[in-house]
Amino acid sequence: MKELWISTNSYNLMKDNIEDRIIKAIRHDIKGVEIAFPSMSELMNYNPSNEIIEKLKKFKVSIEAPEIEYSEKNKEITQIIDKLKKLYEQLGAKYISFNLTEHFDSDFVLNNFNNFNLCVKNQSFKSDSIDDFDNQNKKYLNNLKLIIEKGFNLCFDICNIMSFDIEHISDFIYEFKNNIVKIHWSYLGNNIDHNAISIFKEEFNILLNIINSFETPLSIEIILRPNLPKRFIIQKELNFLKKNWLNKDKKTDIESNICFDLWTDKISNNYTPQRINTHLIKHFNEKEFGSLNWLASAENLINIYYKVKGLTEKDLEFVDEYKLIASEFKKITNISVKDKLVRLLVHYMKHTNESTPPPTQDLINLN
Repeated sequence: MKELWISTNSYNLMKDNIEDRIIKAIRHDIKGVEIAFPSMSELMNYNPSNEIIEKLKKFKVSIEAPEIEYSEKNKEITQIIDKLKKLYEQLGAKYISFNLTEHFDSDFVLNNFNNFNLCVKNQSFKSDSIDDFDNQNKKYLNNLKLIIEKGFNLCFDICNIMSFDIEHISDFIYEFKNNIVKIHWSYLGNNIDHNAISIFKEEFNILLNIINSFETPLSIEIILRPNLPKRFIIQKELNFLKKNWLNKDKKTDIESNICFDLWTDKISNNYTPQRINTHLIKHFNEKEFGSLNWLASAENLINIYYKVKGLTEKDLEFVDEYKLIASEFKKITNISVKDKLVRLLVHYMKHTNESTPPPTQDLINLN
């Protein structure tokens, strides 16, 4: 179910204690609060007051554990686990979330949290080279898949996913969409992470398309900074999400098709037969068997191809051969209009040029 939550991480830099952060969060019109512990000391020193325990009965609660080493090598791990379990019971929490780091022993955590609802959060990373990034990306996603298969749920962090190669975001969602139980909402951009998305006018429509199909709680996790003027940022973000996500009906298949066809019509006007053939050959040479990204792009190119003016019989024979290759991929990979639409949006976000013009405002509103 779609619900708006607030993470107390939003107030981490405001020099408030945990209790004050909770009070600030629940003053807003929200359904839940995620109580985050940035450090082990804050976790171990926090004892909820009776007043807070009573107030939180009106809200859904999740706990985000501190980013420490979760393994038997940590000499203090027993008391940390006991503290998390105690707070889980005291606050009536629905989940405990963990940051997925190299010091996270998933088997150890599962063995010590029997009958608890556990989440891991997708993390961000950077690399100095494309090849190294691709290797890290594959290794990371394979590791995450193994952890999810053991019984963990997934907290989908929008800010962290934006640090990945954006070309792989739709693959990530396709792989893990059935395991996502909540979303962390913030923005990576302007050289500042965990920013307010409503500030930015270009990218947030694409991000809304990414999360539009999810029926899960969404927790606002934008870091308020003491040096910024007070602009009611949390309330603005809540209003933005209520209008553009919470109270927005899910797009129908007919609307998806209208949106998709209108945009591909616009893109096709920027192609000549020679140019679309060159694009098709380049894309064919980049094929990855079983890749959702490749198939979505292939379907898009085929749709655009038939709308290009001036095609000859030889051109049509060429695209028919290309369609046969794509059809083999479709036998093992499901693809929807929504997938193809997101693929176009992601492509536009990374490659803004004359061959992929921006969607019109009407198209954005339709999404």
